[in-house]
Amino acid sequence: MTIEKNEFGIYQIDLTVNGSRIRKTTKTKDRALALKIHALVESQALLGEYGIGKPKVTLDNAFKVALRSHWKGSKAEHKVVQNWELLKLHLDTTKDIASVDTVTVRNLVIALSESGNSNATINRKLAVLRALLNLCVEWGDLKYAPKIKALKEPPSRCRVLTDDEEISMMQFFNSHYPEQAGLFQFLLSSGNRLSEVLKLTWFDVSSSVRFTDTKSGATLHKPLTEEMKSVLESRRGLPVPFPYTVDMVESYWKHFRKHMGYEDDSEFVIHALRHTCASRLVQAGVDLKRVQSWLGHKSYATTLKYAHSAEGHLNDVVKVANSRSKSENSLSVVCLKVDKVRQIGNK
Repeated sequence: MTIEKNEFGIYQIDLTVNGSRIRKTTKTKDRALALKIHALVESQALLGEYGIGKPKVTLDNAFKVALRSHWKGSKAEHKVVQNWELLKLHLDTTKDIASVDTVTVRNLVIALSESGNSNATINRKLAVLRALLNLCVEWGDLKYAPKIKALKEPPSRCRVLTDDEEISMMQFFNSHYPEQAGLFQFLLSSGNRLSEVLKLTWFDVSSSVRFTDTKSGATLHKPLTEEMKSVLESRRGLPVPFPYTVDMVESYWKHFRKHMGYEDDSEFVIHALRHTCASRLVQAGVDLKRVQSWLGHKSYATTLKYAHSAEGHLNDVVKVANSRSKSENSLSVVCLKVDKVRQIGNK
């Protein structure tokens, strides 16, 4: 029977039953209580809980099942597989699913961090592991899943292009990739995600554009701006408006970043064109609800991050506050009148 304190003085259970190891926190600093919990866990294990006595299910096998039944055909499938392969660099996925405990998760986070992953990147990988273990609990292959907390992330920045950067962008692509130049102009004018634009067919284009299978899951209809219309008309005759893959477009943008000397600017990505479109709409006085509709945001909170783009967006508040402070019944005016009465009385 083994119980040991961790660095916070909490007793941890570490026992082996029928060749299977169980590590679990007692969540108490009371040794007597910890011993009782230890005995309870041991008895539960002997009765077949914690996966002991059941055929072992490895993390790899569990992931294969989850991929087929849960992620197959979803938008997230590619990213899930990608993140799982990266997790395997720091996690022994040949082990039983019950071997993943808080200590394993903590060591995994440390390893990912030391490998240069940001908190946001680590969170995306942990999300796959968390979902997998929760599915195993749902299927009855696992008694419980350890709590996997997300790491704190810095607030996201909305990198936007300046007018000069936009001019440089169009000059570069017209010069080096004239056939693809219209794509970047279309992205900036429409504000759509690259994946949504690359899915367009000519059946989606009329007096408006229909974007299907958007990130929010909805179909988005947009009237054509003059730039969008001009770009599409110039591309008539092609099988689809933009016959490129994401990797191809990322490669074009990579050359543009190098041309601009922005290799170290991690925010200068294609998605910055979407941020630029949104920021310019707000700056031009378009209200946030309509910006939300134009961008296809599912949540209004997502659109709110562009509120700061409106120059003087709090000026009206200042005007109201100023007019109130000058009114006859405002607190400041009343206080001045009281002070004057007191001064007269003192004389």
